[in-house]
Amino acid sequence: GNVTINGAGTNIGGFVGQNLGLITDSYSIGNVTTTAASSNIGGFIGFNNAATIKRAYSSGVVSAVGAGGVVNLQSSGIG
Repeated sequence: GNVTINGAGTNIGGFVGQNLGLITDSYSIGNVTTTAASSNIGGFIGFNNAATIKRAYSSGVVSAVGAGGVVNLQSSGIG
């Protein structure tokens, strides 16, 4: 489904807001929208925090100030 934040937010994603572990064989097809400046907004993951992503994608539209297509903030671990 779609994710809409009316106002500002942090760590918002179409699949998960913050990833601390392992995500494999997953996808997100919903749109992600915020109506105010927000941080760590991604189509799939808002903040990938030293975690791993394998064989994943996002096909939704991201409409936000400072947003990323798949992952907005990456600390390490995309495999």
